[in-house]
Amino acid sequence: MKTTLPFLAIAVIVSLTACEKKQTELAQAAQSASEAPAAPKTPEDAAKQVSALQEQLAEIMESVTDAATAEKAIAKLEVLTGKFAALGKAVEGMDKTLSPEQDAKMKDLMKPSQARLSAAMEKLMPVLQQYPEIAKKFNEVMSRMSPKG
Repeated sequence: MKTTLPFLAIAVIVSLTACEKKQTELAQAAQSASEAPAAPKTPEDAAKQVSALQEQLAEIMESVTDAATAEKAIAKLEVLTGKFAALGKAVEGMDKTLSPEQDAKMKDLMKPSQARLSAAMEKLMPVLQQYPEIAKKFNEVMSRMSPKG
């Protein structure tokens, strides 16, 4: 019993330290989630911001290999929801004023991130099909990424 007590004490200390670290990480994530990207001034800025968010989204999706990593991904997606929604509102209607040349340039700027995102989604689908409850949560978070009218 005397030898188990120190091990238990160490385990409790390690657990508390991990909890404190996790709370700090959550606080930092919440703070960065509330920081909306600056409103784009030009269509090129908008395309670059969309591409950057798509890259982050793809990275999160690429990390999913099973139920546990899917749950972690959902938590990370929560951080992006506000950013996507804010950017969507900021660029609403911007595409109506684009010339055909600007439109083509925007598509070219976003093409790499869209390709990566598409590939990430394809990789993710079989995993989500195995876990319908997680897929439902995933879809709920994704639906909050679009701007509300």
